[in-house]
Amino acid sequence: MPRARRRSLVVDHFSCKFSGVVDNPDLDLDDIVLEMLERRHDRITKSDVERADALRRFVLPTSSPPPLLKIKQSSNNSLGQPMVFTPIQFASYFGETNVVHALLCQHPSQVEDGLMEASRQGYLAIVQMLLSTLPLLRNPHAVGRAFVLATTHCHVDVMAHMYPHVNSDLLCKGDWCCRDQLGLRYMAAAVHAAVEQNSVDALTWLLQWNHLHKFELERAFMLAMRRATSYASNEEVLRHLPLLCAFVHHQPFLASVMARDYKDSDQTNARQAKAVTSYLLADLHTNKAM
Repeated sequence: MPRARRRSLVVDHFSCKFSGVVDNPDLDLDDIVLEMLERRHDRITKSDVERADALRRFVLPTSSPPPLLKIKQSSNNSLGQPMVFTPIQFASYFGETNVVHALLCQHPSQVEDGLMEASRQGYLAIVQMLLSTLPLLRNPHAVGRAFVLATTHCHVDVMAHMYPHVNSDLLCKGDWCCRDQLGLRYMAAAVHAAVEQNSVDALTWLLQWNHLHKFELERAFMLAMRRATSYASNEEVLRHLPLLCAFVHHQPFLASVMARDYKDSDQTNARQAKAVTSYLLADLHTNKAM
């Protein structure tokens, strides 16, 4: 039924209701519900646009240069330092897609800030929108760093969308790099981030692309082994076994690398490493036999 016809039926229904008529054979309840849902969608869309415009005026006054916004961090932070955001970064932190879109045309230089924050928080819609403005991303390291941030927080959907945009041969650069990431490509740094977070899902997703060189795989695997065997409790060792199994199932040669290269003067760690190696080999052969 055409929309105009449904609207007239709804109007007729309410006019009849107030005139005392309760029977309307032309009234279709499904049409009424559909009409109300369409109006609700229109109202919500209009409300989102108005809210985005109001927030844009709040975070972007007419003053120039644009302001920096501060918000207080949670109380569990011992330093208690506020977080300082640019306007687009502020909107990305809260997942305000419409606000980011409204700010983007006025401050394209803040695209990198927004991409970092959206990747950290896992807002796929904002990441997609910002990556569509790739000509504005003049720094190729911005996408690589954002990819590592998404991996650190195990946002696999964001990682999947960013993967085609990452320069696979680019080495990590910047003050944000930790000691283990220096000299690594961004893809390898992402694997290290997955190891640091003990994120099996992120690691499995990264390994499936077969994008790492042999020495990068060995380095990441040995990092995972050191983390697994450096804990005093067996529970922590067991917690890292799925991560190690993901490595070995993807590249079986890594099991022999551990037996060849792993050395630890601590006898407890050495015994744990030997036990973990035996488990990984047994698990690998069991899965091959199945």
